[in-house]
Amino acid sequence: MKRLIFLIFLMNQNILASIDDANTPEVFQREYIYTNSELRENIQTVGVNTCVALVVLDDYGNGALAHFDAATNISSGLIEILSNFSDQSTLRVSLYGGQSPYKLERLLIDNLQQLGIEKVESIRNRSTSDSMNININLKTGKISQYDEFYSSSSYSERKFKLDRMKFSKRLYRHEDSIGGGDSVPDFRDEENNIFDFGF
Repeated sequence: MKRLIFLIFLMNQNILASIDDANTPEVFQREYIYTNSELRENIQTVGVNTCVALVVLDDYGNGALAHFDAATNISSGLIEILSNFSDQSTLRVSLYGGQSPYKLERLLIDNLQQLGIEKVESIRNRSTSDSMNININLKTGKISQYDEFYSSSSYSERKFKLDRMKFSKRLYRHEDSIGGGDSVPDFRDEENNIFDFGF
């Protein structure tokens, strides 16, 4: 019986791990990515607790994922995201996360409506301890929650993105976006050489 339970546990871990892939671009807090299914099968963000994740998909395989926090300049961020889509009549927009009293969600919906997006689906955290990890499959349009096993961002990259939030309230564009994004230093050499102590 113990072997059966262990085998079921391993199979469930493999199912969850198949969604989370170290090569999938992760959108950091106060950042968004715009890409399409020909370039990326999946995009994701992690740790949506008091923040709100915005997902925008169209009928042509294009998608955007943004991770808004309370300090984000919402109006200019939404204008920038929506400007990537040439046919806004086909957009499917949804919001994930947030905490009661859902002020950030309300601000996002109000701003989207001012920009002509009337229909917005919302999936909220159920309790204050909930935190969503969102994965979007751009080929199928399926939006899933997943368990984080791998990070496609190094520690140094995550620290850099966290530090830059101190200087601006704008929504940064992920470096893997179509047409490029905000500059992020290449930390690969630093991360790969664990014995380089800078002597």
